[in-house]
Amino acid sequence: MLKENQLTQDELSVYSRVDRSYISELENGEKAPFLLTIISLAKALHIEPFVLIENFEMELET
Repeated sequence: MLKENQLTQDELSVYSRVDRSYISELENGEKAPFLLTIISLAKALHIEPFVLIENFEMELET
């Protein structure tokens, strides 16, 4: 998702107010996001929260 929006983890962290290390853990599948985190990340990425949820669901299925 970051690559599609051309944001670094640091930039996303600033825009979303989510810690960069937590973003890294989410990307690596080490953590599952809370609803408020999904909303914050979606706003920073200018997408609807359901897009992140769908992507997370697809990752679980593979």
